Amino acid sequence: MLSGQLDALARHVRKVAGALSARDLSDGDLLERFVANREEAAFAALMERHGGLVWSVCRNVLPRWADAEDAFQATFLILIRKAPSVRKRGAIASWLYGVAYRTALRAKRSAARRRACEKRVPRRMPEQPLSAAALRELQALLEQEVAQLPEKYRAPFLLCCLQGKSRAEAAQELGWKEGTVSGRLAKARTHLRQRLARRGIALPAALCAIVLRAEAGKAAAPAALVVATSKAGVLWMAGAGAAQSAVSPRVAALVQAASGTTMLSRLSLSILLVALGVAGGGLGLLTYEALAAKTWHESESVHPDPPAVAAEPAAETRQQAGDGEPSTDYHGDPLPPGVVARLGTMRLRPGGSIQHLAFSPDGKRLASWHEEMYVTNTLTIWDAADGRELRRVDLQGIKVAHWQWLADGRGIAVLAVDGEQYLWEFTDEAAKPPKSRLPAVRVALARPAGNQNSHTRFAVSPDGKRLVGSSGSQAGKECPIDVWDMATGKKVSELPRPQLLAMQPDNCSALFFTPDGRRLIAFSPIPDERHVKEYRIVVWDATTGKEERQFTNAAPLCQGGRMSVALSNQLLALGMEDEPATVALWDLATGQSRSLTTKHVFRPNNGFGISAIAFTPDGQTLVTAGRGGEIKLWEAATLREIREIPQASLSWIEALTVSAAGKMVASGGQDHVIRLWDLATGKERGPNEGLAGNVTGVRLSADGKIALTFCADGTLRLWDAATGRPQRALAIGQSNRSWPRGELAPDGRTVLTSAGGRLAALDIVTCKEKKLPELPSDLACDSIRFGADGKTLIALAADKISLLDWPTAKARRTVTLPPPEKKPGDAHADAADISPDGRWLITLAHRSRQRQERGMNFGFESDSVLDLWNAATGEHVRRLLASQGVGHSVLYTAHGDVVLAGSGTLKGVAGDNTELGGQLNLIDPLTGRLKHTFTAAPSRPGIRAADLNYITSTALSADGRLLFTGSHDGSVVAYETLTGQVRQTLAGYRGYVMDLAGSKDGRRLIGGGGGLNALVWDVSLAGAAPAGPAPAQAEQALLWDQLLDPKPEVALPAMRRLAAHPEVAVAVLRDVLKPIVSAPDSALLDRLVQELGDRKFAIREQASRRLDELGESAVVGLKTRLANVSDPEVQTRLMRLLAKYDPVTATPDLVREARALEILEQVDTPAARALLKELAGGAANARRTKTAADALRRLER
Repeated sequence: MLSGQLDALARHVRKVAGALSARDLSDGDLLERFVANREEAAFAALMERHGGLVWSVCRNVLPRWADAEDAFQATFLILIRKAPSVRKRGAIASWLYGVAYRTALRAKRSAARRRACEKRVPRRMPEQPLSAAALRELQALLEQEVAQLPEKYRAPFLLCCLQGKSRAEAAQELGWKEGTVSGRLAKARTHLRQRLARRGIALPAALCAIVLRAEAGKAAAPAALVVATSKAGVLWMAGAGAAQSAVSPRVAALVQAASGTTMLSRLSLSILLVALGVAGGGLGLLTYEALAAKTWHESESVHPDPPAVAAEPAAETRQQAGDGEPSTDYHGDPLPPGVVARLGTMRLRPGGSIQHLAFSPDGKRLASWHEEMYVTNTLTIWDAADGRELRRVDLQGIKVAHWQWLADGRGIAVLAVDGEQYLWEFTDEAAKPPKSRLPAVRVALARPAGNQNSHTRFAVSPDGKRLVGSSGSQAGKECPIDVWDMATGKKVSELPRPQLLAMQPDNCSALFFTPDGRRLIAFSPIPDERHVKEYRIVVWDATTGKEERQFTNAAPLCQGGRMSVALSNQLLALGMEDEPATVALWDLATGQSRSLTTKHVFRPNNGFGISAIAFTPDGQTLVTAGRGGEIKLWEAATLREIREIPQASLSWIEALTVSAAGKMVASGGQDHVIRLWDLATGKERGPNEGLAGNVTGVRLSADGKIALTFCADGTLRLWDAATGRPQRALAIGQSNRSWPRGELAPDGRTVLTSAGGRLAALDIVTCKEKKLPELPSDLACDSIRFGADGKTLIALAADKISLLDWPTAKARRTVTLPPPEKKPGDAHADAADISPDGRWLITLAHRSRQRQERGMNFGFESDSVLDLWNAATGEHVRRLLASQGVGHSVLYTAHGDVVLAGSGTLKGVAGDNTELGGQLNLIDPLTGRLKHTFTAAPSRPGIRAADLNYITSTALSADGRLLFTGSHDGSVVAYETLTGQVRQTLAGYRGYVMDLAGSKDGRRLIGGGGGLNALVWDVSLAGAAPAGPAPAQAEQALLWDQLLDPKPEVALPAMRRLAAHPEVAVAVLRDVLKPIVSAPDSALLDRLVQELGDRKFAIREQASRRLDELGESAVVGLKTRLANVSDPEVQTRLMRLLAKYDPVTATPDLVREARALEILEQVDTPAARALLKELAGGAANARRTKTAADALRRLER
C-alpha cells in the first residue's frame, strides 16, 4: 500500500504523462521531444506507456524482485543516456525490449557470480507449484526467443501481440504501411513457431503463454519504482553535478556495461540517490554516508519476491498513519503508531511460545494460542496460505483449559478466569471473551475458594454438542465426570445442571475424546513423593459412561499442564520424557501396548523426550516432535519411520496439528514461529521469508539508514531502516555461551562479533573477515561492546574483562573479577562500560549455581556485584553494590553517572549504605550516591502486575539524555535520565525485547527480540506530526515555562512544539542560555583539595569556604578528584559540597537547561549550531559548557 507521499508522486507522474498522451503523440514524437528539449512530460509519457512491458521482461528473466527492479531502472537510465542514438524512434518499444532483456541477462549473470563467490546463508525458499514453475520457465524461453527476432519482426510483434495494438495502430506508430506490418507480423510468428518447435514446445502452449504475457505487458510496473525512476531521470536532466556519494553498484554496473562509460562520470548520482530515496525502499540505489569513500558491493535481497498485496488488515490490528491511511511494513502488514519500519515479518510469528495449534476444517485458517513469560496470553487466527494475521485477541490473566476447532467450523475454548471456567466461541468475532478482575497475572487452573468439587478439567465432543468435565479432588477418592449440553458465552457454573456420565476411580487431571466421539479417555495421577511418575488411564464409553478398560502408564512429558498425548479412533499415543524419546501406544479396543523408540535428538539444555505428538485424521500416520527440534513421521500400524524433517525448530516444538485433509502439519513452540509442512514431501509450505529465530541484537548505522539485526540462527542481516527492505544476510556463527550479538564500529562498515567465543571483525561491504592487526590470538570473548568513550572495545568472557584499543584491537588491560564471597560458583561478567572521559571502568557480575534435571539446566542461588576500576591501571577502586539478585545492565551517562538495571545495597564512599528498591537506579559511581530510582513504568494495557514487568534490555540515547528500556511484555519505555521520569512509552512490539539501540542523531530507536523481527521507532522531538503555525510571542513564553515542569508529559509537548519551528526555538533559547563566564582551573582545584587534608584546621576551613564560593562550577572537578581520595575527612568535606551543589535530585532549572540543549541538538540548523558553539566556549569545567561541547561533537561526526 502506498504512503501518502508516494501516492502523490505517482499521481504527479501519471498527470505529467497523461498531458502528452492525451494529444496522441507517437512514441517517435515523444522521443524526439525528449532528445531535443529534455522534456519531463515526454520522458514520463514513455515511462507510462512502456513501463509495464519493461517490467514484465525483467520479472520473467529475473526471479528475484530486487534484481528486476535494478534492471528496470537501468533500462530507462540507458534510454536517457542513449536516446539521441536511437535510430528507429518509432520502434522505441522494440528498442526498450531489447535493452531490458540484455540488461536483465547481465543482472542474472552478475547474481550467479555473486552466489558462486559468497558464502551463502541457508534460506528456506518457498517451493513454487508445478504449474507456476512451468509457466515461469515457458515465459523465460519466450523472452529469449522474442529478443532474438530481427528488429523488423520484433517491433510489430511487441506492439500487436504484447501491447495489444491493432495493425493500423502499429503501422502508424512505426511509420509503415499496414500491409508491411501484417507481413512482418506473420513472419515473426513463423520464426517463433519454428524456434520453439526445436525446443519441443508446441504452438498452442506458446500462444497460451503469449496471452498471459499480453496481460503482463498491460500491467503497470510498481508505482514506487516508476515514480523513483522518473524522478531520478528528471533530476539528472536538470544538470546537477556528478555524484561522489555511495551508490549501489548493481544499477551503476548495468548502465556502465550498456553505455561503455563510467556511470559516475556521466550521471549525477547524488541527485539520483536523493530521488530514489523519496519513494523509500528497495529501488536498487542505496545511500550510506559512512561508506562514502567506497561503494557498496552487491546487497542481495534475502527474499525472492515481495509478498502479494495483503488483504485489508483485521480491525483489531489496524493502525492509522497521520494521513488516515494504514501505515504498513515491507510485507503489507500494519505498523504500530510511531513505527517507521518493521525488519522481518509478523506473519505466523505471534510473539511468544506457541502452546496450542488448530486448523480450521477447511484448512484455510490456523489458530494459535501462545503465552510469554506469564504475561501474554493471546489467541491468533492466521491465513494458512499467506500467514496474514486475521484476528488477534489478548487475554491477560486467563488460561486455556481446553480448546478445539470443530468440524462445523466453530472454534470452542474453555477459559479459566478468576477461578471460574468460561465457554468462548473464538471464531465468532461478536463473542467477546471474558476479562479477569484479579490483580495477579499468573492464573492457575485452580478451584474457587471453598468449592472443592468445581470442575477444572474439560473436553468438548467432536460434534460440539457436549461438554464433559471433572476435577482434581482429593487423591484416592472417586471423582465424577459430568456432561452438559454445550452453550457458549457462559460460565460453566451457569449451565443447566449436568448429568453424571461416570465416576473416575481417582482425581482427574486430563480428559480427551477420540476423534469419532465414541470414547472418552480420563487420566488420574498416581501420587509420588515429588512428581507424578505414573498415571491410571481409564477408557470410557462416551455415550453410556460404561468403563471399557483401564491401564497404567509412566507419565508422559508434560509442559505447563499440557500432556504429550495424541488420539486416533483406535490408538492412544503418549510421548515420554526419556533419552530414547519413546512413544507408548495403546490399542483402545484390546488394551494392548507397544513401544516406539524414536531416537529424537537430545539437545543440551533443551532436555529430551517427545515434546509434541499428533495423529493424521485417518489415524494411519503418527507425527512426533522432539526437543532437538526435528519432526518425524511414522506408520501407525507398523511403526516404520516414513521420513524426518530435520531442524524444524531452533528450539523445541510444543504444539503440532494436522489439517483435516491430512496433507499438512503445523508446528510451533519455544522458537516463537509457526511453520507449515507438507506431509507427503516433508518440505515447508506457506510463507517462510521471515527470520527463523529470535532477534538477539540490533544496531543502527551512524546515519540511521542501515539497520543490523543479529539472529539466533547465527545470521547477521542488513536492512533499509526506512522501509524494512532486506539487503543482505551473512553467516556469523553461533555459540553455546552467548547469543549472537555484535557492534557496528565507528567506521560504519566493520561489524564486530563474538560468535564461537572469539572476537571477529566482518567487513559488511566485502563480506569478508577483516583482520585486526594487534588482536591477541588467545583472547576469549563471549560478548563485546564499545565503551561510552567511543574509543575502547570491551570484551567479556567468564570472569575476565579485556579493554582493547580501537581500531587496532591492541589489548590495553585485562581485569579479573574478584571471586564471589559465597561458594561454590564462579564470577561471571554480565556487563561493563567505560566512562565518557575514559578514566573509569564499571563492571557488573554475578555468581550463580545450577542444577541439571531432565536434561535441562535450572539456575538458583545467584547474587551480583557492581565494581569500579581504574581503566588505565586495572586497579580495583571499590565495590559499589552487592545484591542477592542478578543485575541486567550498567551504562555510563554522558555526565559520568551510571544507570544500573538491578537492585541491592549501594555502598557510599563515606561508609553510608543505601538500599536500592527499584529495578532502575541512577548512581554516582565516584561518590556511591543514589541520585534517583527511575519511576516504575506503566504496565501495558491489560497487564495488571507491574512487578512482573521486568526489564530485558536497556540502551541510552547518543546524548545520554534518554534511557530506553525493553521489557518481557514487549513495551519500550523512554526515561529522562536526569529526572528518572517516564517521557513516553513506545508500543507495538510483540514478544520480549532482547536488545535496543539508538541512532547517532537520536532520531531513531531500534528494538528486537522474541517477536522474530525488529521495529524502528521515530523518537525525534519533531516526529512525523505536522508543524502547525509558528508559536506567537505569548506562546513562546509559555513554552519556556513548560520546559521547567518536572513532569515530562507537560514538558514534552512544549519541546516538540519548539523543535517543529527551529527558528523560533533558537531565538527563544538564545535569550535565556548564556555561556558560563568563569570556572576554576585544574591547578586551583588540586591545591584546594589538597588543603582540605591539611593538618591545620584553619587551612582546611579556608579551603572549604573557597570551594563553597566556587559552587556549581567546581562540581565536575571535585567529583573526578574524589575517586582518588582516601582521607576520610577530605571525603566528608567533598561529599558535603557535592550534596549542596550537585544534589541527587536535579533542580528545575537544571532540568530545563538540559531540555533546551536537547532541542538545539535535534533541530541542528546553522543557527542552532552557532548557539551551541557559543555555549561550548564558556568556562571549561562548567556543566553547560561540557554539555554544549558534547552536542557539537556529536553533530560534527
